[in-house]
Amino acid sequence: GPSYTLNASFSNIGGLKVRSAVKVGGVTVGRVDKITLSNNDFTPLVTLRISSEFDQFPETSSVAILTSGLLGEQYIGFQPGFVIDGIANLAEGDYIEDTKSALVLEDLIGQFLFSSNDG
Repeated sequence: GPSYTLNASFSNIGGLKVRSAVKVGGVTVGRVDKITLSNNDFTPLVTLRISSEFDQFPETSSVAILTSGLLGEQYIGFQPGFVIDGIANLAEGDYIEDTKSALVLEDLIGQFLFSSNDG
C-alpha cells in the first residue's frame, strides 16, 4: 500500500536485515527498505518504509534496534516522541536523529567474561 520513507543512522546494526519489521508497541507499522553505508563516515544507514496510515509521528521520535526474544530476529523498535506546539511530523525522506544501535550478544559475553576475571 501507500507508504513513505524515513532514514536513520546507527553505529552497529547487528543482524538487522532488509524486510525486518518496524514496530510500535509490538504493532508492525513498516519494514526496513534498504541498508547502506554512509559516504561521509561509513556508518550504517537504514531506510525505513512506513505505511502511510501511520503518518502522524512527531520528529521527536526515536528508533532502536531490538531483538525478538533472547536469540530471535532483530527489528526496529519505533518510539513515537512527544507532541508540542511547533514540532512537525516526520515526512518523506526525513532523518530520525535519536537512534540506539543493536546490542551484539558476542560483545556482551566478552564484557561479562572480562569483568568476571577482574574480581
